[in-house]
Amino acid sequence: MADVSFTATAIKAGANAVTQMAQLGEAGITQGMALYQSAEDNKWYKGDCTNAAKDAVSAFALGAGGTDQWIVIQTAGEMTCDGLTLSQATSESIYVLSESGKIAPSDDLAEDDYVTVVGVAKSATNLLLVFGVSGVQAEA
Repeated sequence: MADVSFTATAIKAGANAVTQMAQLGEAGITQGMALYQSAEDNKWYKGDCTNAAKDAVSAFALGAGGTDQWIVIQTAGEMTCDGLTLSQATSESIYVLSESGKIAPSDDLAEDDYVTVVGVAKSATNLLLVFGVSGVQAEA
């Protein structure tokens, strides 16, 4: 997958953003990473499209942190960012979960990736969060 490369300082809550504080369950989480909440400890972890146990993302990190630290996450609304490609009325403007908390255009899904939609680009700097966990693996 060709992952989106976000600039940390460009990640901000946008219009109609719904945010909350979240405790992290692992190190290395940075701004713009897609996160899922573990049912075991209620902490937040990096999503991963190659693992059915980690594909149910429902938030983006607005801050950075490590294990047991608290950051602000965004669960709905628009997120201001950079690095998006916008092609009106094409699948290129639909973004899906990639590996290690990253996202990619839906056209870049690889065989056997779990399909989780995370948002739709409204512009090159604006992602409308639309979390949709399918539980389905992509085919070749």
